[in-house]
Amino acid sequence: MKTQDKSGYIYCFSSRSMPGIYKIGMTTRTPEDRLKDANASNTWKPPTPYNIEMSVKVNCIELKKLKLKRLLKIKVNRKQIGSD
Repeated sequence: MKTQDKSGYIYCFSSRSMPGIYKIGMTTRTPEDRLKDANASNTWKPPTPYNIEMSVKVNCIELKKLKLKRLLKIKVNRKQIGSD
């Protein structure tokens, strides 16, 4: 199976110590396994643990990741200049 054809999850984590800030990523493992890694003591982590806000199983995960990054970049840039 080609890398671009792999299925996986797009996820969003949050931490109550960082309101309004989200960790968005992808994994070919389960979001719960990724969450364990993100909250491990040997990684950079916020003072309070991350929680899963949402996760979506997708096909062609690399393509979905690129599309999501483009979409988020557009949205962030519009917010920075005051448009919505």
